[in-house]
Amino acid sequence: MENGKWVHMMDSAHIGFRNWDDNDWTYPQIRMVNPIPRGKIVVSFRGNSALERTGMFMENEGCICMDASHFTKKAGVKGGSFEVIKRLGRTSDAIKSFPVTKNWEKEKNRPYVEYNFYSEEGGEYELHLYLAPPESYFSV
Repeated sequence: MENGKWVHMMDSAHIGFRNWDDNDWTYPQIRMVNPIPRGKIVVSFRGNSALERTGMFMENEGCICMDASHFTKKAGVKGGSFEVIKRLGRTSDAIKSFPVTKNWEKEKNRPYVEYNFYSEEGGEYELHLYLAPPESYFSV
């Protein structure tokens, strides 16, 4: 390329160099770092003691984020339920209604999940859901 102008251009021993001079330069010493096996976070809560329940999602800076698999109640019905699918969610696990071929739209009794959360103020809120496309079990 360009009659050899760029030959050995990327042969520099270092990354992020400021000039082409390699004199008196070596790679930094490599050290192995082992992470702490398991961290522990302690959260202090002051306020309404009725809210001090495990599984309660709390508002933080105007947002409440809930992982689908962390529901506080799951109700199944004859022939259907929600099940947790490990590592399928955006940040952890996902949930899915079974059987996947059942249309629950017109059913009076359907499986459901409930989530407990606390918001600083009442009112209307915008809900964002992260959904995966359904699996196609029917030929097109």
